[in-house]
Formats: sequence, C-alpha cells, structure tokens
Amino acid sequence: MTRINDASIRNQERKHPRFPLDYPVRLKLLGDGERQELEAMSNNISQGGVLLQAPSPVPPNCEVEFVMTIQRSKTHKPIRLKGAGRVVRLEQHLSGKGFGIAIECKRPIHRILRHVRPFLM
Repeated sequence: MTRINDASIRNQERKHPRFPLDYPVRLKLLGDGERQELEAMSNNISQGGVLLQAPSPVPPNCEVEFVMTIQRSKTHKPIRLKGAGRVVRLEQHLSGKGFGIAIECKRPIHRILRHVRPFLM
C-alpha cells in the first residue's frame, strides 16, 4: 500500500479516458464465502475501471462487485452503473484519512459513455 495525492493519480498512464465523478458506490467484496459491503464514493471512472475513495481499506486483489448510483435530479430516475472486477491498487491518502481503491473491471462498464458525458459538460 502506498500513499497518494491528486497529482500521483493524474500522472499515471491510462488505457481509457477518465471521467471525474463524485457519486455514492456500494462495493461488495467477494471471497471466502462471506460477502462484505462497503460504502464508498467514486473519484473517477473509465470503461476499464473505477477509482473509489473509502474510509477503510480492502484486501488487494480481491474480487468485487459494485453499483454506482448517479442521481441527476429529483425529477429523474437514478442511473445505476454496475460492474465487477478486482482491486488492483490500494493507496492510503497522504492525510491518513481514507483510501483510494482502484478497481479493474472484468468487462466494460455498461452504458458509461452515454450516461457520464452529460455530467461533464
């Protein structure tokens, strides 16, 4: 586990463009027959994965499922982006408060480009 700051995240090479998003994520940790859940917030998302911010760490290389809930407004139905993958990086924030959790998705996140782009304009 390493310590991170915003600059270290931006300076890494990327396979897919990242979209900054700040929405709640329910993370399910899979393994050992026990399913643990964790509430987190998205930091950025791409077709290949998602970077989350969470108050506690998760085991590296563990398999996960997640659901990100995007609520445009109270008059629109929420959009739920679902994905599954594994934790490829866990980094403690320099402040000592919270962790960055990088997840590589097994498949591209469904509906991402169609629903994410309007939030960035």
